[in-house]
Amino acid sequence: MILYFSGTGNSLSVAKKTAVLTGDTAIHISDLMGDGTKIYDERIGIIFPVFFFDMPDPMRVFVEYTRFNPSAYIYGIATCGGSEGNAIYNLKNILLHKNCRLSYGNVLKMPCSSTIASRRNIKYKLNYLEEQEKRVQDISQDILQKRKNSDSITYKIKGSIFNIGFINKKAKKYFAVSVDTNICVECGICEQICPNNNIVLDEAGVHIGADCSYCMACVHWCPHAAIKIHGKHVQIKDQYHHPDIGLLEMYRR
Repeated sequence: MILYFSGTGNSLSVAKKTAVLTGDTAIHISDLMGDGTKIYDERIGIIFPVFFFDMPDPMRVFVEYTRFNPSAYIYGIATCGGSEGNAIYNLKNILLHKNCRLSYGNVLKMPCSSTIASRRNIKYKLNYLEEQEKRVQDISQDILQKRKNSDSITYKIKGSIFNIGFINKKAKKYFAVSVDTNICVECGICEQICPNNNIVLDEAGVHIGADCSYCMACVHWCPHAAIKIHGKHVQIKDQYHHPDIGLLEMYRR
């Protein structure tokens, strides 16, 4: 089984391709959320994007509260546009505290969706997508052969900076999203695509709650660019989502 979390489709794309190459099934963690979730497969993949040099909060919580087969071959794949920080290392530690072991971890460079918060007229590194094809094949072979590299997954000082309370809070404030009611047509896409159920559309309009995972899904998938980030408008031409992933695939379960 392959468990994934995705905002702009990068990690979903990797999960789908890995599933085909390894003969597994890719499942969004929202399909399995709930108290007492048990996953006793012999091989378990955990695929996610890197947020703030770490795992996304929904994936971290899911791993912490899910019961895994302690003898399973568990692997993690992080997708990111820059440094993975301690994302894989923290996954390793969470599993260790659950008497499980991360056998294998790897990182895939992908176009960085968070760039939209600070730049305009963005030229995304789409060459990463071409490199992804070969890298996923190589990683899938490692998985099929049950390769282990856990001992080489070590702590990185750079990845710990966002664990400092006030820095983490300031960074998340910078990526806060809001709705421009003058542009929004209340189509409901943001509500359907939010993996945290943090966006609600009712007769009064669109409401964004406090449980944001900073996945950027609403920012990049809004067809009218009505979602602002730290109070600034984005341009449709600056939106990014993986070209192989369709909108309906991203809809919340």
